[in-house]
Amino acid sequence: MARINKILRTFSRKSDDAGQERYRRAALSSVFGVLSQLIQVGVGLVSVPLTIHYLGIERFGLWLALTTIFSFLIFGDFGLGIGVQDKITKYISQDNFGKARQTFYGVVFAVTTLGILGAILFEALAPQINWPLIFGVQSKAAAVEILPTTRFLVYIFMLGIGATIIQRTYSALQDAYSISLIQLVMRIASGGLVAICVKFELGLPELVVATLAPTYLGSILIGLPLLLKRYKWLRFSNVRMDFNIDILKDTMRVGGVALLASLAYFLVVNSITAVISLKYGSAAVATYAVFTKLTSLPVVVLTYLLTPLWPAITEANGRGDSSWIVKTYSHGTLLTIGVGSICFIILLLFGRKIVFLWTGSDLLIPETGVLLASLAFMAVGLWNVLLSVILNGLSRFRSQASIGLTFALLSIGVAILLPSGLDKSSVIWVITIGYFFRCACLQRESSRLIEGLIANSIRRLPAI
Repeated sequence: MARINKILRTFSRKSDDAGQERYRRAALSSVFGVLSQLIQVGVGLVSVPLTIHYLGIERFGLWLALTTIFSFLIFGDFGLGIGVQDKITKYISQDNFGKARQTFYGVVFAVTTLGILGAILFEALAPQINWPLIFGVQSKAAAVEILPTTRFLVYIFMLGIGATIIQRTYSALQDAYSISLIQLVMRIASGGLVAICVKFELGLPELVVATLAPTYLGSILIGLPLLLKRYKWLRFSNVRMDFNIDILKDTMRVGGVALLASLAYFLVVNSITAVISLKYGSAAVATYAVFTKLTSLPVVVLTYLLTPLWPAITEANGRGDSSWIVKTYSHGTLLTIGVGSICFIILLLFGRKIVFLWTGSDLLIPETGVLLASLAFMAVGLWNVLLSVILNGLSRFRSQASIGLTFALLSIGVAILLPSGLDKSSVIWVITIGYFFRCACLQRESSRLIEGLIANSIRRLPAI
C-alpha cells in the first residue's frame, strides 16, 4: 500500500485552477482505467487457450456459462453504487463532509446487510438445487465441481458489491485513478494466479477465484485503508454520528432510478444478439456477433475517456461553475464526433478485411446490411455515451430510465414481431431506430439544461 501511495503522490501535483484540476484528475482516471482494462482483456485472451487444454470442452463451457451469468449480476447492488457516487459528490461540492460520510457508511451498512441475507438464502437453497441438470453437465468432474464453483461465484459477487461501493466513492472524490491503479496491480496478480492454476491443473473453483477475486479483494483490502488514510474526514466515528436513515433512503432512491436507466441501456446493447438468435437461429448470430466486437471498441474507448468527467460535472454543478460544464460539453461533443467519424470511415472501408484477417474465415465476414446497420448502431452508441455522461453528471437519471425503458422495450418488441422473411439486418435497424429516438429525446433535455447553464454563466458575469 505504501508503494502504491508513493506512485499516486507523483501524480498529485494539483492545479490552482479548479477547471484544469478536474481535467487533470479525469485524464489520470482515463489512463489508468484503460490500462487496467487492457490487462484484464489480455489475461482473458491468454487464459482461454491455456485453460481449455486441461479443463476439457464441458468444464470450459461451464466456466464460460457461469461467468456470463455472473456478468448479469451487475445490477445486484440495486443502484447503490451510482447513488453513493452522486450523493457524496454533491455533499463534497457543498463542503458538507458530515453528510458525505453518512452517505458512505449508510450504504456500507445496506450492502453488508444485503450480503449476509444473500449468503443465508444461498446456503439454504443451494443444496436443494439440481445444478448438473440446470447446466446440462454430464461428466462426473463437472458435476462435482459445479456447486463449489457456484458458491465461490456467489461470495465473490458479494465482495464485488462492496468493491463497487469503494470504487464509486473514489470516483465521487474525482480520485478514480487511485483505485484503477490498485485494480491494475491486482489484475496482473490475477494473471499470475491463473498461470499457477494452469501449471498445476487445479479445479474450476480455484480457477474462478484466481480470475475474479483478486481485483475485488484489492479494492477492499488495499483500496479501503488507502481511502481512509487519504481522506481523514471519512473515518468512522460512531453510529449516532455516521448513520442517517433519511440520507440512506435518499441514496437508495437515486440509486433505484439510476438502476432502471442502466437496465434500459443494458437491454438495448444486449438485445440484438438474442432477437437474431430467436428469429433466425444461433448460426445467424455469428457475423453480427463478430463484427460488433469491432464496433463496440470505439464506444468503450469513448466511455473511458468521458466517464471520469461525470463526478467532475456533478461537483462543478454543485459549486455553480456553469461555464466549465458548458465548455466540457463542447469539448466532449467534438471528441465524440471525431472518434465517431474516424472509426466509422475505417470500419466502413476496411471492416470486412479486418474481420477476415482476424478470424481467417469468409463465413464470418458481415453482409452489407449487417455492416451498415452495425455502424449505425455504433454511431448512436457514441452519441449515447456523451449524453449519459452529461445527464449523469447533472443527476438526471429519471428521464434516462423512463425514456430509455420505453424505447428499449418498444423497439425489442417490434424487432421480435418482424416478418421472418426480412433480412436479419432489419432487427439491428429496428433496435437502432429505437436507440436513436431515445438519444434524440435525451439530447433535447441536455440542450435545455446546457442553455440554462449558459444563462447562469452570463448572469454571473460582472457588470461593465
